Amino acid sequence: MKLKKGVYLKFMPISKKMKKTIALFLFAMFFVAAFGQNKKAAKELKPLVDKYIKAWNTGNVDLLNDVCHEDSARIMSPTSRSAASSLQGLKGVITGLRTSYPDFNVKLVEVIYLETKVISRYKFSGTNTGPGEIAPTGKKYSGTGISISNFKNGKFIEEWAEVDNLSTM
Repeated sequence: MKLKKGVYLKFMPISKKMKKTIALFLFAMFFVAAFGQNKKAAKELKPLVDKYIKAWNTGNVDLLNDVCHEDSARIMSPTSRSAASSLQGLKGVITGLRTSYPDFNVKLVEVIYLETKVISRYKFSGTNTGPGEIAPTGKKYSGTGISISNFKNGKFIEEWAEVDNLSTM
């Protein structure tokens, strides 16, 4: 697009979900800028986050027993198949996902530790080669997400996740 003096580039339309994700991320960044990251919380919460991610990356859902409350919840958009309302539900989500995508992998890109909260930005990828809710296609996919996780008594109690998974469509 050719620019004229005083004319700005018009951006492509952004979906409501992406606007919501961007707003969530900007709010989180403002919160951190205003209050700063908590080093003590990072020391206490990082091992829990690492074990949580390891459960997603390996499919060893028994790791979640050490880091999640029985009534922990993973809250997402109503159309998401990755929401869960209990520890058992979360284990089912991970098991089902790894059945369809055996090489599923999550990589943390940025993590902010606060007193009882962790804000994370991550990338994920996988190849749909296994049986499951979605018939095997052999298609590789990847996406990004932002989560705000709350902790109570040293365990995950709630995770609010916004995920861009358009490539799975």
